[in-house]
Amino acid sequence: LGVIASPSSTSVLPFLARTLLTCLNMATQLAVITDLLLDDNYSSQSVELFKLFVVNEQYDITNIREDIEESEDSFIYEHMQSKLEWNNQETNQFIHSLRTIISDHRYVALNIFEIGIP
Repeated sequence: LGVIASPSSTSVLPFLARTLLTCLNMATQLAVITDLLLDDNYSSQSVELFKLFVVNEQYDITNIREDIEESEDSFIYEHMQSKLEWNNQETNQFIHSLRTIISDHRYVALNIFEIGIP
């Protein structure tokens, strides 16, 4: 008999969130991210601009995560700053919020259940 490793009870929620986020299609993932950006008090205009960029560039979660690793090399950073005429501080705050949303699996998992999965 083989033993299947399972996450400890203290890490079940983050494990579940990572698994759910990985399995969701990009449209649903983007809906979760944009919903959380709105929760962080970003304007619907800025969130829509981000969403359009991601869709047009055919970014998935991995592309977004890789793009925002370094702000100075980020296409999302450049796009948001140029289109919204944000200063460096405003753009850095947006990128920080985006990093937090993508990396905080517990927060994402809870909001997935709030907005529902199509």
